[in-house]
Amino acid sequence: MTNATFTSLDKVLFKMKDVHAVCHLDSAVKEVMTEEEVTAKFQLTLRRNNVPLDEGSADVVHFGITGFFDATHALLCYGVNCTLSERQVIYRNGEFHSAMVTVWNQGSSSGTVGRINAHGALIAEAEKCAELFANDFLSANPKPQ
Repeated sequence: MTNATFTSLDKVLFKMKDVHAVCHLDSAVKEVMTEEEVTAKFQLTLRRNNVPLDEGSADVVHFGITGFFDATHALLCYGVNCTLSERQVIYRNGEFHSAMVTVWNQGSSSGTVGRINAHGALIAEAEKCAELFANDFLSANPKPQ
């Protein structure tokens, strides 16, 4: 392990054969869309970009949207995050431990959107994050020629 080469963030997904995609929404965000809609769009975008999906995969990509409405309930303040974590061994001063460590994180954003436009804007965020993940996944796992 001490001779491991350094890899950039876009290559940390190397040797992954498939992923399981999970989507989470805060209760405020669920007022304008469902987790099923977001999951369907996120997974469809991954499939369309040739990322193999398997619900039994140990590699789980998490997409989440947090948010809250302003006092008038007309403006949604939101945050978007997309990560992949995996179990890693951590060694310090002669002691080993394992932990879930985030190895990939892209597409994080935040903003505000009117309640009327929130559905479309947040679905677009899900698609954008799935495309970012697909790009890095495919870059790290090119198809044999």
